[in-house]
Amino acid sequence: MKIAVVGSGPGGYVAALRAARLGASVTLIEKERLGGTCLQKGCIPTKALAASARIARNVRRAGEFGIRLAGEPEIDFVGIQQRARKVVAIQEKGIRSLLESWGVDVLQGTARLDGSRSVIVESGNEDRKIAVDRVILATGSQPAGLPGIPIDGERILDSDALVWMNVLPERILIIGGGVIGCEFASIFASLGVKVLLVEALERILAIEDEEVSALLAKEFKKQGIEVETGTMVKSVSRDGSTVRVEFGKGRTETFETVALTVGRRPRTGDLGLGEAGVRLAGRGEVVVDTSMRTSEDGVYAVGDMTGGLLLAHTASHQGLAAAHHAVTEKGEYDPAVVPWAVFTYPEVGRAGLTEREARDKFGEVRIGRFQFRGLGKAHAIGEIAGLAKIVATGQGQIVGAHVIGAEASDIVQELALAIGKKMTLTDLAESIHIHPTLSEIVGEAALSGLGMGIHEPKGR
Repeated sequence: MKIAVVGSGPGGYVAALRAARLGASVTLIEKERLGGTCLQKGCIPTKALAASARIARNVRRAGEFGIRLAGEPEIDFVGIQQRARKVVAIQEKGIRSLLESWGVDVLQGTARLDGSRSVIVESGNEDRKIAVDRVILATGSQPAGLPGIPIDGERILDSDALVWMNVLPERILIIGGGVIGCEFASIFASLGVKVLLVEALERILAIEDEEVSALLAKEFKKQGIEVETGTMVKSVSRDGSTVRVEFGKGRTETFETVALTVGRRPRTGDLGLGEAGVRLAGRGEVVVDTSMRTSEDGVYAVGDMTGGLLLAHTASHQGLAAAHHAVTEKGEYDPAVVPWAVFTYPEVGRAGLTEREARDKFGEVRIGRFQFRGLGKAHAIGEIAGLAKIVATGQGQIVGAHVIGAEASDIVQELALAIGKKMTLTDLAESIHIHPTLSEIVGEAALSGLGMGIHEPKGR
């Protein structure tokens, strides 16, 4: 069995490794660097930047913990970027080593389909045709644009360029209050940049539970991040060394840097999909079934290029499903419970339904809430902002979970498992959580949903 995998992001390289492990002869084709957007421009470098931002915040707060430091911390942005590049390089080397150990042949070049049984790889002035039995496409996504906002890569940046910007600006306008925009707002504000975050919708993180997005907006305000919702940007243009921005109602402002973070769109161009008979949906995403098969026999697609939730971990699981089906004709991706996180300060974690979605679906619901300020560990580490919110049916089955606060991205994983295993509030409440830990908030929220909260005042 010969398989070509196009794209080496978290969907592609995982599919290549699994297919090789199952005995296939695998060729992985990548036109840029191993790891894709996630490793090179997204998940990993932004978390490295966020780690530096966290250190900067902690240094400013050192006095609260009895540590005396003189003045404001000096932000060495070049050093921050160097560390981020080192982290990326280590991960890239690790992926390459894994691929080599499993005998995956890695080719540098641009791939396009030549029917469903061969792939043409363009590298320099050479074209190479590879005969295969199956193809797994994993070409990811690219930043979405907006009319009237020309990206120049210097002062007007998209999210791909933003992560590796050369100079930290004094003030930045971030257009788009979704996941990417909110994460960058947190990073830049913690590094001392004045941030204006604008969102066309009526709230930031509009995909999240309303209570969570409202609390994040409140915390942003405390950190000095200006947030404007219901705000439209009509045009953006360079004016020498600054950027002129025209908002609605005739308002104009100038900024040192403008970032456009309005989401991402599938990268499906130049692959020869139409000629190969691969069907696309309305937004350019590849149509697939639960085994990640496209409309063309023998061609699979995984990750961002298939639309839906554009998450690295969904891409990886889709890659596993595609590889299994390509080799064994058995394998499905089940998206029933997909947790995700927003790496802001404070963090946001989610799995399952929001309260509004649950009420629309089930009618009667139970809500369990607990504040981080009710945890001894939260006070000990100085991170008391936030809450955990569990959404359950009237019978107590957990169908949604939302955490905003310290380590929310880790805490929500337990709740995702609870939803997937159809656990109840009672199941979680009876599970013993270590004291003192932040994960105690899960048990406390479950008790609250049962009306049996321990650390709640009477009469709540």
